[in-house]
Amino acid sequence: MKKLPIASQVLILAGVCTLTSPGLANGLVEGKCGIAESGTAFSRCDLLSSSGELSVLANNSSTLLIQASPSQIMRIGSLDERAEQISPGLKLGLQQTLSGLGVSKGDAVKSSNVKVIQARTGSGSIQSVIFIATRTSKNIDQFNAVLVNRDNAQANNILQLNLEDSARYLQNFERAFDRIEGLYEALMFEEADRVLDRTQIEVKNFAERFRFYNGSVEIMAVLNARIKQIQALRNLRSYDYQIAQWQAEQRYNRIQKEKAAGEERRRKQEYMLAVEYRKAAQANALKWWAIWMATRPAMINTTVNNVIINR
Repeated sequence: MKKLPIASQVLILAGVCTLTSPGLANGLVEGKCGIAESGTAFSRCDLLSSSGELSVLANNSSTLLIQASPSQIMRIGSLDERAEQISPGLKLGLQQTLSGLGVSKGDAVKSSNVKVIQARTGSGSIQSVIFIATRTSKNIDQFNAVLVNRDNAQANNILQLNLEDSARYLQNFERAFDRIEGLYEALMFEEADRVLDRTQIEVKNFAERFRFYNGSVEIMAVLNARIKQIQALRNLRSYDYQIAQWQAEQRYNRIQKEKAAGEERRRKQEYMLAVEYRKAAQANALKWWAIWMATRPAMINTTVNNVIINR
């Protein structure tokens, strides 16, 4: 069988992949199948297993729906095993798929020839395919052994882990954690809290992306322990932060009082200068002041439009 990359939704809809000699692969089971997420149904489907790798092909082997190594296969089981674990949106797609395949949900749950296959694609998404073997297929149950091969592979191998990619993530986390600790030590809580919240979201995304690889549990334990350490540091420095805030408030109040006292002194000095200026002006004009006060002209009454105006 020709080696092909893992199928994506675009690849499924396009239907342009071609495989050569599918009948030569081990464990061929013929039937019909459908993609539960999209409701797409195929009346002709082949389920193949070769060296633990699983492939699902439709339309006379022209469309590759799933090609997954043991590490990417998440589940191969009856529909009943999955019935209580699907979202409302997936339930609708499942109903449409079964309708397109000409089988009711009740019959599909009871039938041993109906398998739900779940695999993780190269983009990280999970793809679910419902496979219904024909009555003449005798080896449908042998595909459960693929899960055993997957478990053995997980126990003995590091599964397709891009070390350069994972190292980049971990190095970024280390830099972020160091920065957060430095901010807390400097009592810069607002900035530290913002960076910590963002880093926690990135750690969750990292955990979701790499959760099917060997060592993911241990790596996540280290990251979560570092986060708990940072949170404990925050609690440790919170009293110092409160003291710093109180001291800053005291400094602010003192500065405000000093400003108010300085403003009061300035206004008092301004008033005293005004009084001195008035006294100097009065002393300078004392002679003329007495003359002007003594020889003021008499008031003249003028009548304008019956209104008396004093001049």
